[in-house]
Amino acid sequence: MPSFPGTLSLVGPGMYGTSFPGSPADGQVFILVDSTTSPTYWWQFRYNANSSSTYKWEFIGGAPIYANIDTQESVTNTSYADPTTPGPSITVPRAGSYEIAHGAHAQCAAANFAVVSPKLGAATPQLADGAFAYNASAATEAAVSHTIIKTLAAADVVKLQYSSLSGSAVAYFRYRWLLIRPLRLS
Repeated sequence: MPSFPGTLSLVGPGMYGTSFPGSPADGQVFILVDSTTSPTYWWQFRYNANSSSTYKWEFIGGAPIYANIDTQESVTNTSYADPTTPGPSITVPRAGSYEIAHGAHAQCAAANFAVVSPKLGAATPQLADGAFAYNASAATEAAVSHTIIKTLAAADVVKLQYSSLSGSAVAYFRYRWLLIRPLRLS
């Protein structure tokens, strides 16, 4: 079968596995999985030798990793913390740049904030990375979400944590979800 300039070739033998090839060729396509016998994700990448990025494997297709917890739980704290059931959380397989989307149904009791933000590896969650509901008077519930792009190290755990931004008002969270998709990996 003829090959046309600018088209990607089909993935052949040796182009599927749990780690990238040691000496990739420019334009090489590879499918990265977490397991060759029972994968939970299939990510397709193309190697860009000319990229100025440290992460030369560029994502070209595949489904994100997804985790969720439906149980409603509460927090009453000014800093970020885990509710009774921590998470959801996802461990990233390789160093690189990732798209991280997260959200929850957040409810404020009285005048307060209900904030959900990802903890990225050992770093403290940041308000700027979070999604929140605010209520000026009576209890309010809203579906909130936020998407960010962050550089992570191999085996970093991304875990949602929660805050009410108040030491006395209660914030409730349910239908909590986390979605991660790679953009560029090493």
